[in-house]
Amino acid sequence: MSAKKQTRNRTPRKPRAKFQRLARRFMSGLLRSLFFINRPTRYTKAGFVLPTTVLLLLVMTLTVGALSFRTASRTQSTFLAREQQVVDNVAAPAIDRAKAKLEYLFTKDNRMPGSGTPSSEVLLTLMRNVDSLGPGNLGISALSLNPYKLPDEEPIDINDDDKPDNAWAFPFDVNGDGTVDDGETIAYSIIMDDAVDNNTPKTPGDRSDDIKLEDIGTDATVAKAKNLVTRNGPINTDESLSECGGDREPEQGWLPISTATVEKNFQITAFVSNNKDTGRVNSALEFQQVRRASRGNRWGAWFKYDMEIFPGPEFNWNGAIHSEGNIMLTDDFRGHMISSHRSCLYSRESSQITMSEKENDGVEGIEVTTPDGDFQGQLILGVPAKGYTQAGDDDSTRIHIYTDRNSAPKINDADTVLTADNDSIRKKGSSDAGSKPDGNPEDLALDPVALFTEDTFHHRKTSTWERGEDWEDNKYFTGRRVLNDEVRAPYLDDFYRADNRYGPRPNYGTDTNWVKATDDGEDNSDISKRALSKYDKSLGEQIISTDPNFSNLTNKISGLDGYWERQSIENGMRVVIGQRLELGDSYGWNFNAGMDLPVLPGAPAADPTDSDPDADKKEPQREVPSVETATDPLVDDNIDPLYPPNTLGDDENKQKQRVTLRDNLAAVLGMVVYHYNTDNGSFPLACIANTAHPGTWSTLQNSRTFGEYSYGTDKVITDFFHGVGTNGWEFSFPTSFDDETEFATELGSTKPLGIAMRNLAHFAGDPKGGSPSFTPVQDGIVHPFPHLAMWGDFSILRRIFKEYLDNSVSYASLSAADQSTLHSTACTLGMLAYNIDSVNKEYESLTQDDFKDIAAVLKNKDNLSPSELKTYDELERFWTFDPTPNNYLDDARNVTYFGSADLAQKAQIISQYQQIQRDRKQGFRAGCDGGDLGSKITSATITLADGVTTMDEVEANQVLQDAFCSSTKKSKYPSLYYLFPVVDHDYDGAGAGGESGISPSSGIEHNQIEEYVREVKAYGQNNSYKFEVIAEDASPDGMENGSENGISEIAFTPRTDALSAAGDVLSDWALPTVVSTSSSLDPESMSIMIPGGTKLASLSLLDKVMYNGREEMAVRVLDVDLGKLTRKKNGTDYWISDDKESVSGILYGAREDAVREDSIVRPKSDDWDKCNTLAELVSSDCYMKTSASNPQDPPLSLREKGGENTFVGISLKPVDFAPDPDRRPYGFRLNAHFDNGQGDISDNKKRKWGLSFITDNAAYIRGEFNPHIVENVTTNADGSITTTTATIEEFIETLIDGTVKYAGEFYNERGKLPNNASLNTDEFATDAKDRWRVAEILADSVSIVSERFVDGSVEEGFIRENNEKSELFKNVAGSLSKVSFLNQQKPDGSFGNIGHWLRASGQYFTHEFKWEPSSNKGGTSGRTPIWVGRNGESRTQGWNDDDELFFRQWDNAEGSSVADKNAISNIGEVIAGNDFVLPNNRNTNALITVPKALEPKVNASIISGIVPSRKKQSFGGLHNFPRFLERWDDGGKVPLFIQGSFLQLNFSTAATGPFDADAWDPGDSVEDAERIAYYSPPGRRWGYDVGLQYSPAGPIAQRFVTIERPRSEHYRDLSIEDPYVKNLRCAQTKKSGNWKKLFPGECN
Repeated sequence: MSAKKQTRNRTPRKPRAKFQRLARRFMSGLLRSLFFINRPTRYTKAGFVLPTTVLLLLVMTLTVGALSFRTASRTQSTFLAREQQVVDNVAAPAIDRAKAKLEYLFTKDNRMPGSGTPSSEVLLTLMRNVDSLGPGNLGISALSLNPYKLPDEEPIDINDDDKPDNAWAFPFDVNGDGTVDDGETIAYSIIMDDAVDNNTPKTPGDRSDDIKLEDIGTDATVAKAKNLVTRNGPINTDESLSECGGDREPEQGWLPISTATVEKNFQITAFVSNNKDTGRVNSALEFQQVRRASRGNRWGAWFKYDMEIFPGPEFNWNGAIHSEGNIMLTDDFRGHMISSHRSCLYSRESSQITMSEKENDGVEGIEVTTPDGDFQGQLILGVPAKGYTQAGDDDSTRIHIYTDRNSAPKINDADTVLTADNDSIRKKGSSDAGSKPDGNPEDLALDPVALFTEDTFHHRKTSTWERGEDWEDNKYFTGRRVLNDEVRAPYLDDFYRADNRYGPRPNYGTDTNWVKATDDGEDNSDISKRALSKYDKSLGEQIISTDPNFSNLTNKISGLDGYWERQSIENGMRVVIGQRLELGDSYGWNFNAGMDLPVLPGAPAADPTDSDPDADKKEPQREVPSVETATDPLVDDNIDPLYPPNTLGDDENKQKQRVTLRDNLAAVLGMVVYHYNTDNGSFPLACIANTAHPGTWSTLQNSRTFGEYSYGTDKVITDFFHGVGTNGWEFSFPTSFDDETEFATELGSTKPLGIAMRNLAHFAGDPKGGSPSFTPVQDGIVHPFPHLAMWGDFSILRRIFKEYLDNSVSYASLSAADQSTLHSTACTLGMLAYNIDSVNKEYESLTQDDFKDIAAVLKNKDNLSPSELKTYDELERFWTFDPTPNNYLDDARNVTYFGSADLAQKAQIISQYQQIQRDRKQGFRAGCDGGDLGSKITSATITLADGVTTMDEVEANQVLQDAFCSSTKKSKYPSLYYLFPVVDHDYDGAGAGGESGISPSSGIEHNQIEEYVREVKAYGQNNSYKFEVIAEDASPDGMENGSENGISEIAFTPRTDALSAAGDVLSDWALPTVVSTSSSLDPESMSIMIPGGTKLASLSLLDKVMYNGREEMAVRVLDVDLGKLTRKKNGTDYWISDDKESVSGILYGAREDAVREDSIVRPKSDDWDKCNTLAELVSSDCYMKTSASNPQDPPLSLREKGGENTFVGISLKPVDFAPDPDRRPYGFRLNAHFDNGQGDISDNKKRKWGLSFITDNAAYIRGEFNPHIVENVTTNADGSITTTTATIEEFIETLIDGTVKYAGEFYNERGKLPNNASLNTDEFATDAKDRWRVAEILADSVSIVSERFVDGSVEEGFIRENNEKSELFKNVAGSLSKVSFLNQQKPDGSFGNIGHWLRASGQYFTHEFKWEPSSNKGGTSGRTPIWVGRNGESRTQGWNDDDELFFRQWDNAEGSSVADKNAISNIGEVIAGNDFVLPNNRNTNALITVPKALEPKVNASIISGIVPSRKKQSFGGLHNFPRFLERWDDGGKVPLFIQGSFLQLNFSTAATGPFDADAWDPGDSVEDAERIAYYSPPGRRWGYDVGLQYSPAGPIAQRFVTIERPRSEHYRDLSIEDPYVKNLRCAQTKKSGNWKKLFPGECN
């Protein structure tokens, strides 16, 4: 009997009458209610009763309702005539059951993996409802009630192995006599395997000897049937893409159609037995259903939120577009097909524009009636920022419409123009299709609150609009160009940390929506109520072994929690930047004392080394902080700039952000780097100093200039106390704990490292902080507590100890994220310990003669009497560090004072040592006990400079004490008192001395009276914690004694500066370096100066600081040199891997110093049910307020359960339209243009794979990045070879250079040569010829800056006018340039000429010691950073027109009226006025200008977050999806070529600065005009890169999978002798524990 086949394809739906929709809903709901699904365990324990009436109804309905069920399915259309005949076959009920099971599998089964294409094994495991079909754990758990076994069915064995297969049998009234008699049975199977490996042992990956669907012939069919392999592959009835070529070998059972789409055939075979009725023959039927899975690289643009496009200038985009919300268009958008019709990729489906629709009400069919009901995405002419485009308005938005496979689409036809008459909406209740709704398109927009907190889709309003009744007659719809598609949304795996705790996103794909409540009253027998798995969990709650899908979430390699960090551990490279630890103030704690009025002219000379009595105007100085008094040991205890803001109001958030301009030189920050080839990727192979100092040109150079100690050790100088040698050097873990086992041991509470880390955790960690990694706490306190976090937020570290390590949880049981936090913290503390230990050794190496010589200089200088003797601290204020490579202390004035560089350096060592020891002993308290200086000189008669006066040892020692450790000496680094105490003490120092009975060390009063101590004690933390000496106390006496040197034990070791034999790399460094000869260090480079001063080392990773004009703050960015990491190897593989096949190229970055909005938790404004809607969120009763006196945040989210609310903990702030001023959107900057790399990440075609960069932080792409480039080699007449490069495209007729235009030429002028001669596929997107590789960037935000971008220094933003280039900073072309710090709100007018800015060292000059009013700038760069106070204020001085001195405090970036400098009434008056430029007056002349000739090219899939939109304030639209910070206008728009794709999957949580900056603070009014002067847009030459479908999908695209509705369905009648039918005829069923034939007598 020959097989007969008919095919059904999906066609657009026509409008349905209301009664049809209701009937369809009724029948569909009835049928679905009969499919019973898994109940919670408690239901199972209570027992389950299946009513007989329900079973009978099921049987009856499946018999007579087969046709009804098909027509009820909203995606199906009318069958062809032959298909109607098939329906009458009595096997049809079995087919319907199988189809329902497949539909449930792909749309309802909550165990389906949320990401990636599910393998055949996974699908079979789900349908068989078992944990596993073989060895290995798939992370699938069997359900207690099998949803794939209907109540009247029994599973059967169809391949004779005595095991149930994916097949069932059920009784049925075959002869139609109204009675189901014995022998009336239907059996059916669902087969989906594409191959079976029958070899022993198995040979995975080798299909050559498998039984596979490609096999042909009778014997092959029998073998396939026996091994349950499908008869054939998918029958694709769409336009064929086979001409694209490529490997069509199945991937996990799915057959590639292109690299972006795969298809799978599901074969259903049904056999009907009528053993009783001898007058009727048995019959069989086969049904094949083809499912398609689309990967992420299919999409040109995919948005989870509404997609808005309103570009202004013509904006062309090609390829498939999807929005889970609405698509809103206006202003000259041109929607092209994927490519020319002559491309092998050209098809209707490859260019579709789709919007989602969601059945939120649980009832089949979409009817949008209320905001909380069903959701249906709309195509809208208009955007929230501009309103609706009304009927009759001129608009040139066009969407090209497909015609056929071999012709260009409709381009200029009237049907292609989007108008008010043919978009999908109209005014509510109107019959006029062109009648636009009242209000604004934001009414239709997705509700960001529901989307962000619950991952649910709702319109904001439904009262003003409705779906146009004639929409489905629209040419967009009938041509299948624009339509709604109801499919399960793809999920991109969690790219937050792998912390084994729930969140921060509300789900992990289809299987784990942990924010939903489990309703005890829910009827789980109704398939329509089968929701995602419901966990009742809170944000940050630990995932424990009893949780659903525990192994799926926490598996070391593939766990969905922090999936991408886990993948980087297994397959790639990982970079984790720790918390920056602020140590204090290099110029004295509380040194900037209350901004006391400076001393007026006529005061003594400012520089104690420079007497100039004839100067008529001296540098005015601030008063020295008062000495402690008996009543208050520290009178000026609340004015250090490190303290959190305390005077700013709720509407001064921009001013609060100006604290990011402060460059505190006393700080340390470590970074750890991992690679899968070293220690399995779980332990760092390098610790790297990562402390950048962007204050001035000098501080930038100092931080990256490394010398060597001269006396006690020859190791590298890293001075984290003064900002010298702090950025870029590699360190090794100490040999005592340089592997995981040893490291775990050292974390013990009695080990030096464990003690030091616990000290730090309590000193700067909030036990209620750490959100969203840990559960947030919203009480009456701000978390993390500002006075703890001001040193660096170590809350996560504290909670790791509190909740795990000090709570009987081992290091090995910690999550990968928590382990890396311990690694990065150890790195930071270890480098600081190395610094202190080196100073100790240098000090110990000094001789008695050294101390004599220094005492003599101090006594001799200016013949000062003891009472006039200056302390070394006072001298040091004027000796700012301007290092030479070998002697960073060799400052000219220091050397002049001491007479030699050698003696000056030794004096500095004494000063550093004494300060560190003093601060370790006394903390915040003033005074010094003299240290050991009272006995350094044992016997001496020292003759002074006059040759007559002498000084004995007593006086000499006293001179040393007075200079270096006087009774008035104040703290600089109070953190050391808590981190590395010399005696055990509690939080405020009381009871110092440690163990009972031990008195405080001699003469030292420890009692700490300071704002930090008072505030933290008032908070109620640390009152009982004992800060311990970091040593294994052998005494034990709670004091640091003799050999108890824990600092030395935990000190990390800097790697040497030894060069390789070739002298081109640092030989014992882990990361790639390139060494060159130069004595000039450019701060804009990625180089550091290595000891010796003649060589630079160019690094792979280096931290920088830039100003982000959109975020209005200075941000840290880690520069990543992709050239080095893709050309150099760590062992056998590249740093950015290339040997891991489909998971190669993964680079994961995490910045623990970055701050998300949901990391900051203020007291709640009101109850959740009063603030949980968008309208309530933006009201004053609910929104964020940031003043120190009355802080508040919107309430954290709750869930309703049983009539009560339970805690979830998701913050609403990322979607409240107002950026939190305490956020810190730090990130990573990817560079591929260095060393003339031209953006190459392929190692000149040696690599197969590209780059998948993943971070939860911000990302920046800098310069030329990954273009399609080939080399052209020419042999010249003289035999020489010339190699040039050129960009290439899919066709030889190119768009990128303007040879071919868009619109008609896009199709007709490309590929016009005969025989496909125009196709460039032998070069384009090939490994062998094209340097381009698949690149994916997944981040919180993605910005693009040109290679001419210049970071600059903070100072440049103060001393330069808007359009003024720096006198120091150059771009990569070697030209002086404007810098990023000009791109900020600055005081109006000539900011650079306002006057002299106060410096952190206390002076009001920029560079020279003499202050001259006629030379306001005084030089090209100051040596010390500009002072920025705790409230973001800065301060200047100047003279008015009458030559009268005045001072001005700049303290309101929100803008206010400035006082007239000529109206002062008192000399020295302080003017507290501003006049900062508001956003609408920002001048784009301040921006870095991108040269027109540059025309950079960026090729990447950009996957990023956005902020939500509202009326008059957009997120920027698709055309601003990558963010910009420069002026792309150089006498005309500068073209920027982007080829790739744009995917939006989330809202930004840290980079939340609004696109339109006219409303910044909560409650600000939104204006009509856009305020976007922080950038000027490029000429957008953008589009989808079809190369993404010519090359294998990248790791991210492979996981971002949409499994679509059936593409086609095919029926055929079968002979009962067919091998697949014979499987059913010979099936076995289990009876009384034994397998028996289901159809006795049939199998012969």
